[in-house]
Parts: sequence; structure tokens; C-alpha cells
Amino acid sequence: PRALALFAPEDILEVSAPNAAARAEFFEPVLQAALAGPQVRPRVERAPPPPLPEVPEAPEEERVRSPEEITAEKKREEDALRRLRMQLRFVVEQVTLERKWKLFVTMLGDDELPGLRRCATSLGIDALDVCLLLSGIDSGRFKTLASFEQGVADMVRGVCTYFEREIEVRESPEDSVAAGAGDYSVVESRRIISKARAMEDFFSEKLACVDATLAAECEAIVARRAKEALAGPSGHVAAPTRPTRQQRGEVSDALLRADPEAAARLIRAEKRAAMLANAGIDDSDNEGGQEGNTEEGRGAATEAAAEASPAIPEGGAEGVADGAGEENSGELVAAANGAPAPGASAPGCGEGGS
Repeated sequence: PRALALFAPEDILEVSAPNAAARAEFFEPVLQAALAGPQVRPRVERAPPPPLPEVPEAPEEERVRSPEEITAEKKREEDALRRLRMQLRFVVEQVTLERKWKLFVTMLGDDELPGLRRCATSLGIDALDVCLLLSGIDSGRFKTLASFEQGVADMVRGVCTYFEREIEVRESPEDSVAAGAGDYSVVESRRIISKARAMEDFFSEKLACVDATLAAECEAIVARRAKEALAGPSGHVAAPTRPTRQQRGEVSDALLRADPEAAARLIRAEKRAAMLANAGIDDSDNEGGQEGNTEEGRGAATEAAAEASPAIPEGGAEGVADGAGEENSGELVAAANGAPAPGASAPGCGEGGS
């Protein structure tokens, strides 16, 4: 009652409980919707999205290595090369310990095979023996397994070719034994060729035991160092230089060895003759033109040009003859031929070469 006193009579609404008809009317839409089932919406086919543009990957930033990292990497590379040298030395030492390979150990240092070096040179390969193979390992000539295997193959090829030629000389129908054959008979030469092939097989068997991972690492080290040496300090491979005029044959050796002053005078005289020809001046009968090829003639032309026009720069006729200025060229031509220069009084003809 006290709460009702706060509101006016028209603001108070009395709600009574709904009857069955009111409740049925309220829930009728809900029941109809439940009986109708879910509504199926038509499926709309959407167009596929456009493909994304292909963007190239960003280049990796080249990180500048510190001096400590460079030193550590170089040390690791040297350690790998040293381990490979140790394994190659071990293989060569096993060959030197075998008495049956004694002939091939120092065959280039003995006088019994004087033509072996010439034979290897004719084949386009280096003359090698087992001691030279060992020396090549120590000197860094054989830094990779492949280069060492190539050295062994060249050594065996040179030996076999040498003794095959000895057999040909021995078996030739002509009496030329004293002319080209050595101290080995045909049978001995064939035995040595067989031993050389056997030694090559022995090398191949022992080199197969070399660590393949170490050999590949040394190959990569040598290839990278060769590329860096070709690129230079800047890191870019140097482009081939353009051949010079001397290399192209445009300049003769006689001109290069000539007196430079005489060559310069000849060039200046040719330029002066071309300038007079372009100006339409016949300088064949002019004594001053004949003197133009000499030091005295050029001096006379210079003095005449100086008297004719004081505006000619220092160097006089030589400067104009070299094409330094077009403005004074007419004055020089006129002065050299004895004619008065434009805009100046005519000088005496005694010094102009009349």
C-alpha cells in the first residue's frame, strides 16, 4: 500500500493470469515453426579467390665475418688439408717399402732411363716417380685426392709409353737397336710395364681407404680458394680487360721504340696539314708549309702568329695545331702563309716563310 501511494491510479496496471486461449495464441507461432522444420537456404557458388602474386624471396644479407671467425675457419681448413696429406703420405710410404716397386721410386734420378722425361714431355704430362709424388704432397701440389690420383695415372702412363717404345725399337725389322733402344730387353720391358700396372692397382686399392668425407671437404676448400683468388679482394670476379692498341696490332713496335719527341712532331705536322687542307689552302708551294714539319718552321709560324694576333695563347702555333682553339686557327693559317690575319695589320713577310 505504501508503494502504491507513490504512483497515480492511471500508472497502475493490474495483470491477471492468462487463460488457455491466451496461452494457445502465444505459443501457436512457436509450434508452427517447430513443425515446419529447418529452412534450407540455396547454396551460392562463390568464385575462387584470385591467386596471390609470386614474390621473389628476399636475398640473404651477407654477414661480414669477424677476423676471429676467418682465422678459425682457415685453421679448420688447414687441419683438413693436413689430415689428407698424412693419409696420402702413408699410402706412398707403403709403396716405397715394397721391393718390387723399387724401380719406380727414383727412376727419374737414375741414368738408366734417360729418355723417360722426354717421353713424358711428348705426351704433355709431367715426368713423375714415387719420390716426386711424395714431394708433391709436401709442397702442396697435390691438395686433393683427385689430383693425386691423376699424378699416379700420369706416372704410370709415362713409364708404360716409354717401355712400349723400347719394345717397338727392339722388335723393328731394321737394325736400329743401337740407335734407340735402351739397356732393357723386350721381356724385361714387358715385365716392367706389368709391374707399373700392378703398382697403379696397388695405389687404387690403398687410396680407396682414404676418408671420402675428408676428400670431399678438401675438394670444396680448394675450389673455394681458387674462386676467391679469381675474385680478388673486392669479392667480384674480375672482368676481362679490353686489349690495348698495341695488343690489337694498331700500333707498330717501331713507333713504340721511336723517339717520343719525333713522334709528337710528326703528329703535329699531320694535324697541321689536315687543318690547312680543310681550310682549302694549298701549302705545297709555300716554303713556310715545308718548314712546318721542322722545328724551325714551327718556330717561324709561332712568331708570325704572335705578331699577327697577340690574343693567341701561350704555345702559339703548337697549341692551335693541336686543336686547342678554333678561334685562333685562322690567324695561324694566315700567318703561316704570309697573309694578314683577320682584324690585324699585315706583318712582314721575311719571317712568315715567303
